[in-house]
Amino acid sequence: MGDAYKKAVSLIMQQKQLQPVDIFVVGHHGAADASSEAFLKAVRPKTAVVSVNRDNLRGYPDPNTMSRLNHNSGLLHITSESGEFHAILK
Repeated sequence: MGDAYKKAVSLIMQQKQLQPVDIFVVGHHGAADASSEAFLKAVRPKTAVVSVNRDNLRGYPDPNTMSRLNHNSGLLHITSESGEFHAILK
């Protein structure tokens, strides 16, 4: 999702072609406007990854975003807590 803002996510949602994903990299480092409830329900990630450094100036990830991710994804990986995320896709 990179830095896709609400408008971009809204346009993606309008396409109605979203499917479940294995790995979802959370946009905006888990900022408050990242990963709406509707979007997460559409993509149903098996694993969500929040790429963020410890003690960042903006206080990411946002607690509300983390709550949405906890309720709508299987595993949640936060790089500031457990380091880099490596996955081998088959």
